[in-house]
Amino acid sequence: MTDVGFATYTLGASSTGVAAYARGEIAWEDIALNAPVVEHVPPGEDVAFRLVAGDVPSAFEMTTSLPGSIAGVPVGSTYYLELWTSDIGFLNTGVTSAYVDLSWDAAISSAMSIDHGTIYVFFTSGAIAAGFIDELGGSTFSAVGIEPEWARVAVVELTADTEGIVTYALGESSTGVSALGRGVIPWDLVSLDVVATQHFLDCNDNGIPDDQDILDGTSEDCDGNGVPDECQADSDGDGLIDVCDLCPDDPDKTDPGVCGCGAADTDSDGDG
Repeated sequence: MTDVGFATYTLGASSTGVAAYARGEIAWEDIALNAPVVEHVPPGEDVAFRLVAGDVPSAFEMTTSLPGSIAGVPVGSTYYLELWTSDIGFLNTGVTSAYVDLSWDAAISSAMSIDHGTIYVFFTSGAIAAGFIDELGGSTFSAVGIEPEWARVAVVELTADTEGIVTYALGESSTGVSALGRGVIPWDLVSLDVVATQHFLDCNDNGIPDDQDILDGTSEDCDGNGVPDECQADSDGDGLIDVCDLCPDDPDKTDPGVCGCGAADTDSDGDG
């Protein structure tokens, strides 16, 4: 391929010329010569797909500035993965068909449903399996997603099943990607995205990973088990969890002392 950009290929009159059966040589002024313009596009920079993870779906389906992804969510929570596309090449006519495969570790999260929104509403697709969605996407008859604009293709509802980091990766589908007036876009001209999200334990529901609470000193961990003390049993309500309280049923003592649990260590007659 030559340099990136547009190239015009021009036909001209040759010395030998053109002849037709039983008509002999054809005059050049009677011959139409075209001059096609061809776009030279660098690999991976014609159509782009991006993934965005969020606590809730974005309130918009078209934007010139993609929202940022959340870093993580608590185990057991629901969150959303948005699929966005944009026609980013030199000839931008809009993405009319957008179909990709989506894969991830099935042991960490589960896909519950797909919302195709109001743009790519024709021939919608997306077969959910464990750790995989086949042919996620849809089609439109409108010129959308023309750079710098991004158009949302679909939203996948997910559940954070277990603790860990899950990586969502886009892959080539069988149906492929098409642009308005340009047909199918080769996969080597399509940019596919990867996004990672952490699933963390959050027993006190403060939106911060439990281990970070302990590290920051906002939560105590007297038994060193990695679980904030406020999430463990404190039967007598004295502020010290049972496993660290030597008198777990005595709100006045955390240690048996001289007289044992349930009895105050006092010398009422002052005899020592």
